[in-house]
Amino acid sequence: MNAYLRKEIRPLLPSFRLALLLAASNCLVPIGSGGANEIWSALPFVFCPLAVLFFVLNAFGVECGSNLFGNLLAQPISRSRIWWTKSLLALAGVGTVLVIWWISFAFGRPGADLPSVMLGTGVTAVVIYSGGLWTMLLFRQAAVAFWFVLLVPGLLMAMATHQFEYLRYGEALVASVLMAYSVVGFLFAWRLFLRAEDVQWTGGAITFPDWLRRSQRAQDSHSSRTRRPLRSVFFKELHLHQSQFLMAGVLALLHLVIIFMRNFDHAMSESYPALDVLYNCFWVLWLVMPWLVGCAAVAEERKLGTLEAQLGAPVSRRRQFLIKFATAMLIAILLGTIMPFLLDGNRVAQVFGLGENSAVWRLADSLMQHLPSGPLQLLAADLCLFIARIDAGLVLAAISVGVAALSFYASSFARNTLQALAPALVGLYVAAVSLFLAGDSSGFLDSEFWRSLLFYVLGLPALSLTLAELAYWNFQQSDTGWPVWRRNLIVVLAVAVLVPAITTAILGMVNPD
Repeated sequence: MNAYLRKEIRPLLPSFRLALLLAASNCLVPIGSGGANEIWSALPFVFCPLAVLFFVLNAFGVECGSNLFGNLLAQPISRSRIWWTKSLLALAGVGTVLVIWWISFAFGRPGADLPSVMLGTGVTAVVIYSGGLWTMLLFRQAAVAFWFVLLVPGLLMAMATHQFEYLRYGEALVASVLMAYSVVGFLFAWRLFLRAEDVQWTGGAITFPDWLRRSQRAQDSHSSRTRRPLRSVFFKELHLHQSQFLMAGVLALLHLVIIFMRNFDHAMSESYPALDVLYNCFWVLWLVMPWLVGCAAVAEERKLGTLEAQLGAPVSRRRQFLIKFATAMLIAILLGTIMPFLLDGNRVAQVFGLGENSAVWRLADSLMQHLPSGPLQLLAADLCLFIARIDAGLVLAAISVGVAALSFYASSFARNTLQALAPALVGLYVAAVSLFLAGDSSGFLDSEFWRSLLFYVLGLPALSLTLAELAYWNFQQSDTGWPVWRRNLIVVLAVAVLVPAITTAILGMVNPD
């Protein structure tokens, strides 16, 4: 293996190992039925494709994220050789992860419809591979590329399903459309790289509306010339996330289109489960926004080289850190909670607040049985629906804040947004598995020490304070590397080991038997 090939393989190894680990997680899914088991069984279908997407984006995203794309083009090697080396390495990695995913699925879920799963996951892998190449080369920004990889194939699948709904082999034709998209995307990426320049067209500067800037200047001219460093830091944080607001606007327009199609196309959604999932679960994509906002909070400034200047501002570093964190959380609640409720509040409430076993459902059933029919009963029903919406909103807000907080911590020790996405994904996967273990009722984790309330009373505050202190320490580092990553890993693992040990010791003393 020559030095050039080793140089191309080295930056892909972390995301490749992560994708392999998540692909093998099918073997860990407990056999059985139930709400918790169904949630855990769905995790590999969500997190493994995302890990594969990061792996493909890293093929060219390493140079784009480190502002070294011009150096890549200036190497004394032909562009064709660079292209085929990177694209074939990415293809080999995607193929390896896909095979491991199939093997783990076959061993972990005996009796499942393996051919259908292999076809669906194979088409998904090819679409991700092609989309990751052309979007990164076109936009050269991880967040924008991520959204286009998700949305473009989804829209193509929806339109193809609409056109082929009456044909006998409609699903095969939809798969053919996606495969054709993958081929065209690969050729488009090849053409983009062969004609690439060191600086891409960005579409102009992304800034707040001009009327807002004019009002701010007018306010400053009428006020006294006093220093307001805290306000400047806050508006600087808003400017840092302007691209996320732009993508949120695009997502809102697409959500409105989905709502329009859902209201005028009931029969087709009932005939095609994939479209029904798209129509009813499109609001889930809003939960991606807190993830991207958190990942860009610190890492994007480190990429732009403005973190050192910020640390020298006339504001204490702790206040700067708190403002940055609070701004990210507010944006996460706005985009991850308020926007889904404004556009699809009923479906959000059905998922989080109106289950048949929920307290609100039992309260509504009790009121309907004891109250006389009439306006009073309708008023009680509306009140229960309002309570259910509040309950669902609080749950969704907690999820948005949790996702953004974990992503913010990952961003604190990353050099760019793309590098922060993979650690954030690991943290979210561990948090999802932990929630499964906390709510498991199938006996998979049948131990009083782990299922005790004391474990979570001690563990959650200890882990939250540890991550907050580490994030603050990472925030003050203008550059990160393996020493910073190693310190974070050692501290987090130490807390993860000490909390169960202390919990076990306390419960052992209280209940020796």
